[in-house]
Amino acid sequence: MKDALAFFYLFLCNNGKSVSEIVFSKTPLPLRVA
Repeated sequence: MKDALAFFYLFLCNNGKSVSEIVFSKTPLPLRVA
């Protein structure tokens, strides 16, 4: 799970705010905080 999260954050950093906004809009609220 940690590896998946690490990849996920790298993906967001590499693709910028627009992608992170799209992902956050589809992410359950508890996962946004974590």
